[in-house]
Amino acid sequence: MTVTPSHSNCGEGEAQSNTGNRLLVMAMVKVYRAKDADAESKEGYSARYVADLLFKKATGSAGIILVDVDAGKQTQPHAHAHLEEIFIPLSSAVIEVDDKRIELEEGDVVIVEAGRHHCFQAQENQPLRIIAIKIPNLKNDKVEQTHYSSNQ
Repeated sequence: MTVTPSHSNCGEGEAQSNTGNRLLVMAMVKVYRAKDADAESKEGYSARYVADLLFKKATGSAGIILVDVDAGKQTQPHAHAHLEEIFIPLSSAVIEVDDKRIELEEGDVVIVEAGRHHCFQAQENQPLRIIAIKIPNLKNDKVEQTHYSSNQ
């Protein structure tokens, strides 16, 4: 999966996406900030176009998972051999990807490419709910934890 920023950025830094949102690029991790998305008012609701994604190849399937993390806890660090994951936290959270720690707000979109060890941490006083989308939907794609160690 690739994103379609207005210019390519392979290292760490920021790019501008086609939707006008700033895109945080950290080698193999892409973060779209919900707060940077323009809200469009409709009758009775508003909508924000947070991320514009372009797939390199047909995915064939996707799995959508609702993950709940207790306050002060974290998910088990892991990676996937072949699938990429898109995460959308429904409250403030921290994701660690390899040795990078990224603070997230509700509605941010994070894309983690295959092979990257990652875990989520809930705040001490607040549980965390995350929508995780696996592309493609491979059931047994986790890679054993090898070199990754979380700060917790």
